[in-house]
Formats: sequence, structure tokens, C-alpha cells
Amino acid sequence: MAPLPRGARKLEEAYRYCENAELLAIRPWIATDLACARGLDGRGEEALALLGGAIEEAAAHGLLSQHSLRYAYLSEAQLAAGREEEAEASATRAVALAVEHGESGFRVDALRALARVAGLRSSPDLEAATTHLGDALALAEDLRMRPAIAHCHDDLAQVSRRAGRHEAAARHLEAARELYRELDLPYWRERLSGDGWP
Repeated sequence: MAPLPRGARKLEEAYRYCENAELLAIRPWIATDLACARGLDGRGEEALALLGGAIEEAAAHGLLSQHSLRYAYLSEAQLAAGREEEAEASATRAVALAVEHGESGFRVDALRALARVAGLRSSPDLEAATTHLGDALALAEDLRMRPAIAHCHDDLAQVSRRAGRHEAAARHLEAARELYRELDLPYWRERLSGDGWP
């Protein structure tokens, strides 16, 4: 079984367990990860519903850790659904929350979400996308977050290609490919350059 379906199945089991046992303090975290899996699997509406519920539930119980990541994922789901203004607002909120709560790792995800909004909206701003991704890459490198570094290089490859910077695109693509190979991440290696950047 492929890594994503196998992982998603475990997340579904965990989410059902949280619901049945009324583990309210844990459910938003599980819902966030499950929503990410749903988004990667092309089930955007389910991702939106899960994230909306997770954000409301976490806020109601004062569970603000990881809140920036929830908004980053929400932005991606909204963008996929064509809700560009909401996606930009969610990504901006994600960056602000990551800074406010000192969640530097999640700030990388938030900056990548902001870059995707800039680069994939109906009137794309590729320079803004490049800037956000450059900031995300620098932060990921400082934190030694190697999977995130690979993701940033993959995103930068696609933005560079769309901007006509083919040498930069090739350089970033090779960096992403090498890191995915070194980290033994076959799912991401197979999806390389095919993750939604047209």
C-alpha cells in the first residue's frame, strides 16, 4: 500500500478513537494531520471541513499550539477550492501566529502557503512567491529541517520555471531530488514537481 493511504488510514482510526472517547484535547491535532492527508489525496472539501472544525475546536479549548499550521493547511485547501482571498488571509494569519507563538518550524509551512497563494492566484505575483520561498528556505536551513528544505527547493523550482529562470529551476529541482533520495521519501520523490504548481 502507498505511504499516503496507509498513513491516512491510521489517522482515520485515531480520529474516530478521539471522537468515541471524547478526547477533545487531542482531536484538533489529529484532525489537522488528517486534513493534510485529505488535501494531498485530492479531497479538498473534506480537508476544508476538518480544518474548519479543528480551528474552532482548538480555539474554544485554548489549544493554540499548532494553530499556525492549521491556518497554513487551511490556506492551501482554500486556494485549491478557488477561494483566493480567503487563502491569502489564512496564510497571512498563519505567518502571524507562528511569529506570535514562536513556532519557527510552522512558520516555514506558513511562508510556503503564502508563496503558493502569490504564485498560483489568478493574477500571480511570482516575485512575491520567490521572496516568501526564499525566506522559508533560509529558515528551514537554520533549523536544519531537511524535508522542509527539500519542499522549498521543489517549490522554488516550479516558481523559477514559471518565471522563465530555467537554470535556477534546474538547480532547485536537483537539490530537491537529492534530498528526497537521501531522506528516503519515495512519496515525495515520485510527486517531485507535480504537486500543484502548473
